[in-house]
Amino acid sequence: TMFNLEGGKGREENDMGLPPGEMVQGFERRDAWDMLWAEDNPELIAMMEKSRMYVFRGTSPEEPVLSSCYLCKFKDLTINSVLMDEIMAFPESPDLDFMVDFETKSLRDTRDIIAKVGLADATQFVEDNAHPRLWGLLSEAALERLDLMTAEKAFVKTGDYQGIQLVKRLSQYGDKNKQRAEVEVYFKRFDEAERIYRDIDRLDLAVDMRAKLGDWFTVKDMLLAQGAGDDDSMLTNAHRSLGDYYFDRQLWGKALPWYQKANAVTKLVDCLYNLEDYDGLVDLVSHPDKQLPEHSPLLLSVGDKLASVGLAEQAVEAFVRGGDVKQAIDCCVLLNQWDQAITLAEQHDFPQIEGLLTKYASHLLEDGRRMEAIELYRKAGRHPLAAKHLAEIAHECVKTRANPMRARRLFVLAALEVEKFRAKTLNVQVGANTATAVGGKTVAGKTVAGGGARCATPT
Repeated sequence: TMFNLEGGKGREENDMGLPPGEMVQGFERRDAWDMLWAEDNPELIAMMEKSRMYVFRGTSPEEPVLSSCYLCKFKDLTINSVLMDEIMAFPESPDLDFMVDFETKSLRDTRDIIAKVGLADATQFVEDNAHPRLWGLLSEAALERLDLMTAEKAFVKTGDYQGIQLVKRLSQYGDKNKQRAEVEVYFKRFDEAERIYRDIDRLDLAVDMRAKLGDWFTVKDMLLAQGAGDDDSMLTNAHRSLGDYYFDRQLWGKALPWYQKANAVTKLVDCLYNLEDYDGLVDLVSHPDKQLPEHSPLLLSVGDKLASVGLAEQAVEAFVRGGDVKQAIDCCVLLNQWDQAITLAEQHDFPQIEGLLTKYASHLLEDGRRMEAIELYRKAGRHPLAAKHLAEIAHECVKTRANPMRARRLFVLAALEVEKFRAKTLNVQVGANTATAVGGKTVAGKTVAGGGARCATPT
C-alpha cells in the first residue's frame, strides 16, 4: 500500500490529486518483499513480488521480469541487483555473475525503435518518455547516421555542451568522410578513424589525432613513413614526448636518446644527473662539440649538479661560463677549495673572500680543529699563518716530549711553508724589477733618441 507523504498539514493536493497523508487508491501490492525508488526519477519504482520484478511508472506497472534478486541501485533506467542466495552459498568465492542488471521497458523499446524503425519515430517515443538516458541513446544513434539536427536536439536535451560543439564542428565539414572520422573519434574508435583518414589521403589529420591522444610512438612511425627529417617540428615534439614518457616512469636510460634527438637540453641535463653520468654533464660545460653557449642559464643548473657531487673544478667552470662568478666562489668555499676561491676573487675583484677566510679559520681554531685551519691556510696561499700554527704545534710536542718524530715533521712542514712564502715573494719582486727595468730602458731610449734628434737639428 502506498501513501502520499509529500507536503504537510495545510498543503495543497499533489500532482496525483491526493491531499497529504491519503492512501493512493488502486495501488495495493501483495507479497512484495523488496522495493527501490529510482534515484533520478520520482515517478519510477522497482518492486519485487515473489519471483517477479515489477517497474512502476506512477501507478502503472511495466511487464514483469522473472527474478529473485535483491535490489541494489536504480538509476539511468537500469536496475542493479544481486543474487544474495548464491552469495550466501559461496561467501568465500563470490562471482561477478551474481550481479545482475535489468533495463526498464522504455530503454529496451527505445533501442528496438532506433534499430528497426527510424530516428523520427524514436525521437517521438523519447519525447513521450523523456529521460536523459533515452536522449543519450538517441544522440549516439543520430551521430552514427550523421543526422546532425537530431543529434543536436538530443544533446541540448541532455545539456551535453561538448556534444553540441561536436555537431557544430561537423556541420562545418563538407566531406562526409571527415565527418565520419570525427564521429569515430568521438566514440573512441581511433583505429577506424585513422583508416578513414588514410583512405581520403589525409595522413596529416591522422597524425594530429594520434598527437592529441598522446600516442607518440604511432606519431613518430607515421612521420618517419612520410619522410620527415630531423628538423621537422612535429617529429621533434614526438621525440621530446617519447622522452617524457620514459622520464615520467623513471626510465632515465631510455629517455636519454629521445631527448638527444629532440635537443631537449634541460631534460637531458636531468637525465644525465639521474644516471650519474657526470662525464656527460662535464661535456656540456667544456667539450668543444657539445658545450652549451656562453651565459646559458642551463650552465648554472649544470654547475649546481656538479657541485652537489663534489666536482668543484668543473662546477666552477660552469658557473663562470654561465656568468655567475659569485656562485663559483661560493662553490669553492663550500667544497673547501680556498686556493681556487682566492684566485677567482682576485681575478674578479671580490674583496669579501678575505673576511670570509679569516672568519672560517677563526671558527676552526676556536673549535680546536687546528690542523683543518692549517690546511685551510695552505690552500688559500697564506703560508706564513700556516707555518706559524705548525710551529706552535711542534713546540707543544717538544714541551710534552710525547712524540719527537711528530715534532720533527711539523717543524719540517713549517719550514716548507716558509720556503713557499719566500719563493712566492721572490717571484713577485723579480717580476716587479723586470717591469721597472724594461720601463727605464724604454724611457732612456726615448731620451737618447730625442737628444740625438736635437743634436742633429742645425743651430
